[in-house]
Amino acid sequence: MGYMRIHTHMTNFAISLIWGRDNGHSGRIINKAIHSIGSAGKDLSILDITAEYLEATCPQQYKDEGLEKCCAVPDGKDFMIYTTRKNMLFTRASYSDKVHHSAVRCISWGTPMGLSFEHTDCFLGRVSEKKLVELWGPRLKKYPIGWYMLSDSGFFDTARFYPNMNHQKTSIF
Repeated sequence: MGYMRIHTHMTNFAISLIWGRDNGHSGRIINKAIHSIGSAGKDLSILDITAEYLEATCPQQYKDEGLEKCCAVPDGKDFMIYTTRKNMLFTRASYSDKVHHSAVRCISWGTPMGLSFEHTDCFLGRVSEKKLVELWGPRLKKYPIGWYMLSDSGFFDTARFYPNMNHQKTSIF
C-alpha cells in the first residue's frame, strides 16, 4: 500500500477502497510503510568511501590533469521554497543570495566519478556553505588522509573543519 501511495499519488481513501479496508486502518499501514521506506533511503544516501575505491574509479580526465588524489567534489545547492509573509524572522532567515529567493540549502559531496556519498540536511538559505561544513565536520572522517577536494570559492578555507585536514584545490576562472 505504501508503494502504491508513493508511485501513483493516489489518496489514502482510494487505496482503502481498492483493498477493502477502513480508511483509518489503511492510512496507518501506509504511514508506517512510508516511514520505513524513507529511513532506508536516508541510510542508502550516506556511504563510506575508501582510497582503493577512489583509485579504481578515478576518471581518465582527472588523471590527465594530475588530479588522481581528488577524493570529493563538494557542491552547495539551494532549493527555492514558498516565501511566507507571516513570519518576518523566517522570511529573512530563508532568503538566499544564490537564487535571490527564499530557499533551503544543503551541501552534497560526490566522488570525481559522480557518486554522491554524503550530504547535509537542508537548512534555511541564509546559512553559509562554510558554516554547514563546520557543522558537518565531525561526520567527515571518511575522507582518506592525504587526499584533497576540488572545491569552488564558496568552500575556501574550510580544510580546518575536516578531521583529516583534507585541503581544497579551488579553481580560479
